[in-house]
Amino acid sequence: LITDATKAKQAENCFWQAYQQCHTATLNFTRRSLDSGAIHAFTTVSNNGQCSISDAVQIYIVPSPPKPGTTYTCTGLTQQADGLHFASCGELGDIMVPNSSAQ
Repeated sequence: LITDATKAKQAENCFWQAYQQCHTATLNFTRRSLDSGAIHAFTTVSNNGQCSISDAVQIYIVPSPPKPGTTYTCTGLTQQADGLHFASCGELGDIMVPNSSAQ
């Protein structure tokens, strides 16, 4: 559920531009289902001019609080018509952050 489609799209575009230019940026994204969810904090990281993305994620199952976080490195990022696609983020694999048209 996207609570504010315009702000979500702006945040995605901002993060995408930061990744393209290898500027520091963070995109927070929470995926919820009926009784569980994942809280992601994607961050761009510059390593000697090469840009990468880290994903600090916390998994939770209701009614328990989120478990301690794990950080993964994603192998890439693409912006597609349905949202941002983070590639190969550790054991979580590919993660898609939907944009306003993919509600």
